[in-house]
Amino acid sequence: MVSKKDVNEIIYRQEIAKDLEDKILAIRIKDFAKKMITVRCYLTLVNKLYYKYHKDGWYLEAIYTYCEAVNELSIELSKFNLRSKGLISFREYLKNYVESQEFIKLFQK
Repeated sequence: MVSKKDVNEIIYRQEIAKDLEDKILAIRIKDFAKKMITVRCYLTLVNKLYYKYHKDGWYLEAIYTYCEAVNELSIELSKFNLRSKGLISFREYLKNYVESQEFIKLFQK
């Protein structure tokens, strides 16, 4: 037997999937995911390097790529008429995050 909680979770996920049927939105999400993969690659590289300044340079590149990707996704999500609670909440979270003093400080460095 399926519980009410399970039904609500299914509906929640189906609503997100419905929003992601918009091909442009799906592309924007995939672009963000690719940039996050790049960030992880840079951070992995940092752990393999020996020279401090070389490590620092790649670490800064990872931070810049991360900030740029998050900011870009926030801007892109604001352009869509989202209907799912999940993506609407995520968009609001990102908006608040990129407007936070911590993120602004990180992005400006």
